[in-house]
Amino acid sequence: MLLHLVHTINDDQFKKYYQAIERSLWPMDDYFRHAKSEIEPNLPSWNSPPVARERTKLIEESMLKIVGFVAKEKNFYETFKGSGEEVSRHKLPFVERYHRYFIECQWMTPLRDPQTYYEGLFRLAHLEKDQEEREMSIEKTNYSKREGDYNHFLNVVAVLARLIDYFSDPDHICDLLVKPGSGNSADEIGAYREMADMLVYEKEADMRVLRLMFSAYYHDIGKTVVYHRHAMEGASILAGHTSIAYLQLNEIVKSYNRGWDFDRDDLMFIANMVYYHDQFGTLSTGEAGYLRLVDIVDRIKRASTHVGRDNKALQVKLSRQHLFDLWLLNLGDIIVSVKDKWIKQNVWLSDAESIKTIEGHLNSPLARLMGHDLWIAMNLLREHNRSWHSDNLADLERQALMYANRHVVERIARLVESSLLSTALKKIPETEKKYGECEVSQILRCACGLSPNFSVEKILRCELPRDTGERVILRCIQSVSNFTEFSARFAWIGQMDYALGYQDISRLRNIEFEDAGKRLTPEKIDKIIGLEGPYRARRSIESILQTIFVY
Repeated sequence: MLLHLVHTINDDQFKKYYQAIERSLWPMDDYFRHAKSEIEPNLPSWNSPPVARERTKLIEESMLKIVGFVAKEKNFYETFKGSGEEVSRHKLPFVERYHRYFIECQWMTPLRDPQTYYEGLFRLAHLEKDQEEREMSIEKTNYSKREGDYNHFLNVVAVLARLIDYFSDPDHICDLLVKPGSGNSADEIGAYREMADMLVYEKEADMRVLRLMFSAYYHDIGKTVVYHRHAMEGASILAGHTSIAYLQLNEIVKSYNRGWDFDRDDLMFIANMVYYHDQFGTLSTGEAGYLRLVDIVDRIKRASTHVGRDNKALQVKLSRQHLFDLWLLNLGDIIVSVKDKWIKQNVWLSDAESIKTIEGHLNSPLARLMGHDLWIAMNLLREHNRSWHSDNLADLERQALMYANRHVVERIARLVESSLLSTALKKIPETEKKYGECEVSQILRCACGLSPNFSVEKILRCELPRDTGERVILRCIQSVSNFTEFSARFAWIGQMDYALGYQDISRLRNIEFEDAGKRLTPEKIDKIIGLEGPYRARRSIESILQTIFVY
């Protein structure tokens, strides 16, 4: 279903595959049928109901049993013929995590007869207002606390399928790479064209596309552990379950083409994509610095070296494709998050509307910043690819530091801009929000309490003459520190939102203890206590470091 979603013949076919993905994330009809039946496990019923607290506990336990049973018994991955006819169904790893996540209700009441009100317990989406008014019962109008996340997961999968199809045209990639208004020479245009031909997606979906679509499907699975730092937890889930997940995903891959291979390295590649699926987004807002690209570029090169170890040209091509795939996953996540993030976005069900929306976003300032960051990442990758392989990242780190030092003012400007816009959006009623590039000025005027005639160019750096905006930021820096010293220290801050501060910064640092208890999950503990000898101590330390997120 994931592979078929790309390059569909028409919108009706796209909707059919999209609905199969909906069912895999939350098969509500299956849960409805099971919850109201007499087949075990089911919801409890009582002749003499126990006390309220006990009822709530028994209801929650029975709901989890039903979810566990259905998730394990049902094959959720559907494959189709080119005509749209279903061919086979397969086990899909980790879906039970999603189902357990979505089963959390908005409110849990001690129902006296849960089998009568099963719909409220297993309903994913809230009722329409007129339906809710007709029900006149809080028990019947209940729904999932995670409805918004469910919609966002679907939106990311749908937009990525449309983006892959859009960038199967090399002209679209070339347009993305060409720097507007920079007077590109014929040689530069030729280089852009060569790069576009290397990055373009095939018209017939292949393993590259399937891996990328799996990455989209699992990109936020870490939220099932803890919401904050979910990318790291998602990567840990995928990388820590290689045996069963590999077998099930390999069966899915073989159902498309018996000649395709899916191995452990493919699963690790998907885990890396999940780990970094927010990275270009945080670069574009200034939260992250270019030094974060060092680890990304190195991991991507390692993955491409495994496949292209006997062919340098192939290795270079694969590494560039991997980096572009990661960037595209980031782009898709951002596109569906700019507006109506928690609502199901039907625009992606139409090919024509999808192209219009994608092109509108690609012409926005945010997309141009992401394009700029993609070029920097590609430049770092090019330098790293000069040697066949090296564990010494000193040269790569120096290159990244050079970019970080050159973009200190730019990074702060991005932080100011994104912070101001975020504040503005919070102050405007939902019914009056407009997110188009042409309405940003109006949003900022409203947020700052300014008259409609006030020039927003005096507020936003991105609409100021560049030298004016830079002078303001430079004066602010110089008022508190020597610019050279500030730049050298600031470049080492990997993530602004969870860095420890400026003191004693001599290397990239990020320590986060929040939600550590939730992150040390039972399965991580089982892995630790299941080991003996020196390796047990080493694995314990690794798990603790992962839990508190230190790098």
